[in-house]
Amino acid sequence: MAIQPISKFGANGESLAEYRIRRRNGRKSRELSTKTQLRVRDGIGCRWPGCEYWKHGVIVEGAHLVDKGMGGDPKQIRTKLELMIRLCKVHHQGPQSIHSGHREIEFLTERKADGPCAFKSRKTLLDRWTTDGIENDWDVRSHRNEAAADECEDDE
Repeated sequence: MAIQPISKFGANGESLAEYRIRRRNGRKSRELSTKTQLRVRDGIGCRWPGCEYWKHGVIVEGAHLVDKGMGGDPKQIRTKLELMIRLCKVHHQGPQSIHSGHREIEFLTERKADGPCAFKSRKTLLDRWTTDGIENDWDVRSHRNEAAADECEDDE
């Protein structure tokens, strides 16, 4: 018996290529939805205490606080709102950033990034951690409103 190529895949009778495109687009739309929710929660600026880089044009992006790994995140396990935070490019991927190991964010409650966090840094990888700032619940709730007010003032 000869091996037949798969012409139709899945219950819908779609081709394998159509199935893969539909599955990929579904993942992308869920990730975009999460990023939108992240912007609503954290506001338009960088959440690192005292950061003003974003006011001077540095890009602000959603940072995964748990690495996605080489295979990405096909099951959307690590792309959850409580495991992401908005940071500017300097604090997220710069030479003294979370990715370089010079900065760290510690969750203070079981709500993870949805709640208050402690922001720590160190000059070299051998140094001890120093705390740059600790949020309280009021900071988390009001951060979005302050960032939105700053943006409105810039528009005028």
